[in-house]
Amino acid sequence: MVNYVITGTNKPNGIGQNLVKEIAKDDNNRVFATVRDPSKAPELVSFAKEHSNVEVITLTDVTSEEATQDAVKAVEAKLDADEGIDILIPNAGYSSAIAKILDISAENFLFHWKVNALGNIITFQKFYPLMKKAKTKQVFFTSTISASISGYVPGTISSPYGSAKAALNHLVRDLNGELNNEGFKFVAYHPGFVATETANIVVRKTFPDLGEKSLTEIGAIEVEASVKGIKENIIDGLNDGKITTDDFWNWDGSKGQW
Repeated sequence: MVNYVITGTNKPNGIGQNLVKEIAKDDNNRVFATVRDPSKAPELVSFAKEHSNVEVITLTDVTSEEATQDAVKAVEAKLDADEGIDILIPNAGYSSAIAKILDISAENFLFHWKVNALGNIITFQKFYPLMKKAKTKQVFFTSTISASISGYVPGTISSPYGSAKAALNHLVRDLNGELNNEGFKFVAYHPGFVATETANIVVRKTFPDLGEKSLTEIGAIEVEASVKGIKENIIDGLNDGKITTDDFWNWDGSKGQW
């Protein structure tokens, strides 16, 4: 049994919840899916009831060390004494500030940085003891092409989100250097331009003249295609030697730019 923890799985149309469903297709995988409030994730709760290899775990705030530790304890209570977490996917994120830098408050910047960078690092820090017990020891951080500096695209007006994920990417590279000798592997990946609820809000704020066009009409992929690619090209790709921890990766297995 391969034990996964995936954070940020609240939304039915989101990457996190659909990753849970994709990974749970294999009965040899067991998925612990964290949500802020299970009562607000009825589709996931219903899915877990129908799939014995999925457990819903409450993680009220990824930026809280105490709340994250409580989630770790809840996961640990469901594991045998000799079991650990093989694969961690810190996927929790936040994006709302679609504006020019001069118009964004310090508070808004800080909240983006706290959730998207620090929150995902806290997740790993707290799950680290359980991961040390496993053989696989792989962490896949959901990042974004908006974080790319060498591949910077002007005009996206998502500085708080992009800069937070850029910080996360830097930390991923640091972690590979620090924990390689313990057998850990860390990957940052871009899930693609995905037609999620969050992306729809962000894109329409960025491009108000879009009109009635759907995201797929302007090049977005469906969430099912994204998570299938993440599983096959990123997670399986690392195990098959098709990708490495040295580079930033896209959902389809192509190299991105740091």
